[in-house]
Amino acid sequence: MGNRILSAQQYYVLDTNTIIDLNFGNLLHRVFQLPCKFLITDLLREELLNPPFDSLAEMGLLVEFLTSEEVGEIPVMMGRYPKPSYYDISVLILARTKNTILITYSEAISAYNVLLKKPRYPPKDECRALLAMWKQRQKLE
Repeated sequence: MGNRILSAQQYYVLDTNTIIDLNFGNLLHRVFQLPCKFLITDLLREELLNPPFDSLAEMGLLVEFLTSEEVGEIPVMMGRYPKPSYYDISVLILARTKNTILITYSEAISAYNVLLKKPRYPPKDECRALLAMWKQRQKLE
């Protein structure tokens, strides 16, 4: 099992799309230079093809194993939230357990603008709403 005694403030959870988007946004190496550690669930390893898990592990990506109770919770949450995949839900559970966030609003806005210039297709309406919220919260940073 993963090491659950470490401070939640030191560890942050990533999902596959975040890793892909950070890679396309040329931010992946920068993220792994931050003074914290990044986690994925053991279930996500098989989904990481480009960039492959091994290169991410060399950068410092760590694997956390979900408890049997957390794995059992995945189908329940999939019933409540039908759009996210099994892997997405596993990461959501780990992030909830770790009570984590990824980046500041300013960095998120900047990264999104870079991402728009790459062959990625995030949902436009949802992104506009998020950008509006991030810009409001950015004033508080």
